[in-house]
Amino acid sequence: MKKVKTKLADLIQVSMIKNIPLSHITNIASEINLAIVKRSVELSILELGSPPARFAWLCIGSQGRKEQLLLSDQDSILIFEDVAADKYRDVKDYFLKLAKKTVTTLEKVGYEICPNGHVASNMQWCKSLTDWSKQYSNWMNTPSEKSNAISSLFFDYEIAFGEPRIEETITDLIFSNIKKNNQFFDYLGNDAL
Repeated sequence: MKKVKTKLADLIQVSMIKNIPLSHITNIASEINLAIVKRSVELSILELGSPPARFAWLCIGSQGRKEQLLLSDQDSILIFEDVAADKYRDVKDYFLKLAKKTVTTLEKVGYEICPNGHVASNMQWCKSLTDWSKQYSNWMNTPSEKSNAISSLFFDYEIAFGEPRIEETITDLIFSNIKKNNQFFDYLGNDAL
């Protein structure tokens, strides 16, 4: 995978020299980056064994927006399906191990870890669907300057691996909350300005 990432850097540079449209270059780079993330998750699962629950690995930030080019860090979250309360700790521990292995692999490939710790191996960003639903609702229903700086990164996401229905549930929740949230738009608009 490291060789692929190195060749990707060469491809981007050559493409820019040849004046290939930037949108085309970013589309290719995004697909290759996504494939590397997916393979890293697959390798972690092969090492740890089958996951105890369905889950989704989401790339957030620049990769979620498909804007990664040469000097991109890794930003990610992990959402696992809801499980019985007595199994929650064991399930979360498995996914934290999976995330740590995946993040370490990606770092070896050449993707720096987000300096702010916005990666799935951070206990704060690896949680159940219900916990993530509460997190997104909280960001949207009670916005503040601090939470907006964090949440704006988390609203740009793309599934790299796992159960698409989990991503769809978060997307549906966001669109449902948007309809009743002018204050959230105010914060996003001020942040953009």
